[in-house]
Amino acid sequence: MTGPVVLLDACVLVPYPLVSALLTMAERELFEPRWSEHILDEVERTLTGKLDLDPDKVKHRLSHMRAGFPESSVHGFEDHVEEMTCDAKDRHVLAAAVAAGADLLVTVNIKDFPNSSYEWYGLEVIHPEVLLSRLFNYDEKGCIEALHADAGRRRNPPMTTEQLLAQLAGLRRPSPTTCTSGYWTASRRSRRSRRS
Repeated sequence: MTGPVVLLDACVLVPYPLVSALLTMAERELFEPRWSEHILDEVERTLTGKLDLDPDKVKHRLSHMRAGFPESSVHGFEDHVEEMTCDAKDRHVLAAAVAAGADLLVTVNIKDFPNSSYEWYGLEVIHPEVLLSRLFNYDEKGCIEALHADAGRRRNPPMTTEQLLAQLAGLRRPSPTTCTSGYWTASRRSRRSRRS
């Protein structure tokens, strides 16, 4: 069974341990990742500008993401950006999520997306730690297998699954309610019907 459609904000795609773990889970169809070229451009600017990473390595990383998930790029939302009512700098993110038919928009910048700005579209805005918690609640075995595979690919430096989990634990802890509520407590069909 394919999981929810999830729009990943740039702030989620920047930290390598997080995005690598999430995309390994997506490879196992625990969810369907979405992003836009605008979001990927923002990731590139952050990695090369603010974090001073090698531009060639950054381009290589992004090209692998595009090649690995060719269906993930969202288009056709640009004319609707100004219709969004969230923080101005994040309107392109919400517009892409709506255009993608996303069930979830995952971001660290929760405060920039008031409930009133997205509830009408039948989607939910959550922190990446909440996504991870829900994925584990939904398919713990699949998540553990994904983390084992992700840790096994780490070479510089090598990393065990336990070390990877410790890295991911550095994210803000959500409340128990947000870990178990949301997409998996209602059918995808009922959530989608709210958009029509």
